[in-house]
Amino acid sequence: MSKHSEPIIPSPGPGKRTQVKAERPRTQTGMIVGVLLTLGVLGAVPYFWLKPRTGTFVLRSYETATVQQSSFTETASLAGTIASADERTVMAGAEGEIDHLMVEEGDLVQQGQELARLRSRSLEDQLLKAQAALEDAQSALEKEGITHEGEVLEARQALEDQQQALKVATSDLRLNEELYTAGAIPRVDVEKARMAVQEAQRKLLAAQVKLRSTQLAGKTVLESNIRKVQAAQREVTEVKRQQQRLVLKAPISGRITSVEVKTGDTLQPSAAVVKLSSVKNLRITADLDEAQAEQVQEGQQVEITLGEKTYPGQVSKVAQDAQTSEKGTFVPVEIRFQTLPSGVKLGASAALEITTDRHEDVLTLPRAEYLSTGGERLVYVIEGEKAIRKEVQFGAQNSEVIEVVSGLEAGDTIVASSYELFKDRTEIQTPRSGALKLQGERHVTDD
Repeated sequence: MSKHSEPIIPSPGPGKRTQVKAERPRTQTGMIVGVLLTLGVLGAVPYFWLKPRTGTFVLRSYETATVQQSSFTETASLAGTIASADERTVMAGAEGEIDHLMVEEGDLVQQGQELARLRSRSLEDQLLKAQAALEDAQSALEKEGITHEGEVLEARQALEDQQQALKVATSDLRLNEELYTAGAIPRVDVEKARMAVQEAQRKLLAAQVKLRSTQLAGKTVLESNIRKVQAAQREVTEVKRQQQRLVLKAPISGRITSVEVKTGDTLQPSAAVVKLSSVKNLRITADLDEAQAEQVQEGQQVEITLGEKTYPGQVSKVAQDAQTSEKGTFVPVEIRFQTLPSGVKLGASAALEITTDRHEDVLTLPRAEYLSTGGERLVYVIEGEKAIRKEVQFGAQNSEVIEVVSGLEAGDTIVASSYELFKDRTEIQTPRSGALKLQGERHVTDD
């Protein structure tokens, strides 16, 4: 540095401290001013935009609508899906292997038609054992019957022999008594003959007891064998009944909606095999949003539109609890046809109009663009060739009309076109030549 050069910032003298004067940041002051200006602009824009203008605005072309006293129904519109009201799942009745499938998804079947057959090797083994046990029981019964019959015949023959012996002994006794009386034989011979009769009577009684005991003993054995045969027959019947459950049949007439198995699969009892749905007992499932759910009740009438045709229906069920999905909260509802349509496919879509209420003799206006652009709170009432803005209160509505609660009277005519260009004005010019009828309204003309 040259000896003539001086420092940019002078150094303080000896013993003196440099004092730097603090300055208020200008950036903070500027920020406050900027915020205040922004708030002022934000407040001024709505004021100047919404402030009613007094300049003349001429509406060259517009639609009109007239307040009328009429009746209308309030409806809830939604989309639904055709479903079966009778859906069945055919399940395996026993453990087995799919031996044959007779149907495919989409097939129409009749009630009682075979759908699939299963094979159970364990049931086949059980049937063979049961049949063998039945044959053994029947054989034992037959053998015991023959034996019993022989024993009874033998005992009966012994009885007959004793009856004959008693007859002979009785005849001999009578003869000996006659001979004794005649003095031809001694008395001892009569006593012998009498003892012979007594012995024959004893043996006859024993033969009778033997016959009865043989019959009773044989009956007991036979009844035991009969019970064994009957038990074996029941076992065979039960196994065959279980085998019959391996043949799966359609419980109702309808369409196969899914086949859950393939040939060769091994199934446990109650495993799903086929699902089918009735095509004659239909319902419509739909989802109500929370606002609609408050208005919809069971028993309400429904207009069902399928393609270009409409059918009457009725709300048959409204779920007690709401459900939540990615699309929001909804309440499931079910509708039944009052007149069953033909040729309707399961899964087809349907447009639904549910009548939720009916309003009698109320002031109404047809729905049009004025509702949305006017925020459903104001209208422009035509008076001659001008229209005055008026605050109104609307009530119930459907897809065609809306109820006028206050602010208008029957016969008042309003601008029904969009208010977007002039909704900030209290009054606009409406030349009669620019008026167009709306939804059946008469064209406005000069008197």
